[in-house]
Amino acid sequence: MINSRTLRSSIPVIISLLGLWVLLSEGELSSWLVGFPFLLLAWAIWGQLRDNASPKLQGHLRLKGLVLFLLYFIVESVKGAWDVSRKVLTPRLSLTSTFYDYPIRLESPAARYFFMGSISLLPGTLSVDVKDQHIHIHILDNQGGALEGLKRLEHKIAALFGEEHDS
Repeated sequence: MINSRTLRSSIPVIISLLGLWVLLSEGELSSWLVGFPFLLLAWAIWGQLRDNASPKLQGHLRLKGLVLFLLYFIVESVKGAWDVSRKVLTPRLSLTSTFYDYPIRLESPAARYFFMGSISLLPGTLSVDVKDQHIHIHILDNQGGALEGLKRLEHKIAALFGEEHDS
């Protein structure tokens, strides 16, 4: 049985899933025949993951940090996609790809996993492996200030998870 506390904590997830479905289906009403059962399934899976997640992996997000991170991520994604496209489509520009072991300063495992995923979602970088206190990262072009970008990303994620550390 669903208690009122669980239902209240589910409202943002349900609204997010509904909004995502409306965006994906472009508001087509007939899509709800497929969408509604999958929204219920996604909500049930979210509930299971939330209830069964290891306390080490549960992170508490800050709303202000989330808004700032989303704005940052959108801007960086557009800038990075433009930069990577320009470099790939302009043969005379040389790329100096490299691997780099980035020292992680984030403390919570949830923040670290989020950081690794975010690195891979941003154009031009890919998190390859994590060992001890370092993430092994592939950087498409080492001349573009990727290290400074990684530090800014880590700082935004620290704010998102309520962690304090220097920029």
